[in-house]
Amino acid sequence: MAKVLLNLKSPIRSFCIKNDVLAVAQENILFIYKYSTLALIQTIDNHDKTITSVDINERTGNILTTSEDRTCLVLTPSNNTYKISQVATRFLKSINYGKWNVSGNKFIITSSDMGQLGVCYFDESINWWISKHISIPETQLHGNSLKKCCWDPENDILITFSDNLGNMLTVSTFLKHLDNKEDLKDSIYGQKFPFGKVLTTWYPNDDLIPINDMAYVPNTRSQMMVLVQVDGSITLFDNMNGKTVFKAYDQNSFKPFNVVKFITDTEFIVAGYNNNALLYSVNNQTLEFHKTLTEAKREVPMKNDDEEQFASGIQALKMFKNMDSRGINKTEVPISNDAHVMAITDLTVDSGNLITSGLDGKLIVHAI
Repeated sequence: MAKVLLNLKSPIRSFCIKNDVLAVAQENILFIYKYSTLALIQTIDNHDKTITSVDINERTGNILTTSEDRTCLVLTPSNNTYKISQVATRFLKSINYGKWNVSGNKFIITSSDMGQLGVCYFDESINWWISKHISIPETQLHGNSLKKCCWDPENDILITFSDNLGNMLTVSTFLKHLDNKEDLKDSIYGQKFPFGKVLTTWYPNDDLIPINDMAYVPNTRSQMMVLVQVDGSITLFDNMNGKTVFKAYDQNSFKPFNVVKFITDTEFIVAGYNNNALLYSVNNQTLEFHKTLTEAKREVPMKNDDEEQFASGIQALKMFKNMDSRGINKTEVPISNDAHVMAITDLTVDSGNLITSGLDGKLIVHAI
């Protein structure tokens, strides 16, 4: 059973749910809701261009936003509202993605500015959020635009990210005044982790195909990862040795996925341009497909909102098909209102339910 939580009419690029707070990014506006009641808490319109990502730190409640306008904001809870702080990023191009570490004392941002990373933290001496850059040598990074990234689940220090040419790297973000060396003593990636050190650099599948998202497989000591690439592939990858262990495709669509997220130690969900979320699992170094979680049902007539979304596309195509059938009027029942009609952009799991956002402007909750 699915239910539409929000229908905002224009694309939702990213959203996050933590501590009964829902943050939704739509174009250059961030909407902050109380998740349990969907009561609007605050609207943030400080960005000039499209918001590219949003993340909430579970421990502090701070909200992070990144944008194509080269800025990112940290929103701090204060008396039932949010205090807005702009981060001194010092980037010259779009900031593509941002992610808090678990402790909430720093976050990583990726940019289109010559393949640079930013490690951001609050500098109490100047009372400001600042960014310390990591510039990867050209011999180790061949793209100039960085995409999504994820923190090593074993610590708050190592980060894995990819560029627009499918190059995937793991680097150290160790900061002496914030991080503890003891957190890295059992790491499989070596003994010394100075700030900015490149620990691994690979081209998964050796095909130079950009990686849309990645996630560490739990309880593998940060060795195994699942990657989704723009060719529609889902790859189980050994990040320590640079080897593809298993590669699979969605046999029904072969369309690319935008996001991958683990929900148990072995099960994960992928979603993207097939408009559905699919459940897979890691089983003995293979990937097993289980079921489609958001399959559209063709049973409910569309409401006016959905008719508007289809008017310039799908409905026009059907009209031409009917014209080409020599006068035979073929009618089809449209997709249910509680299904995405465009690509899924983001997903999360809360209280056993799957929540997805889409380019159709919908935020939908599905029972898993």
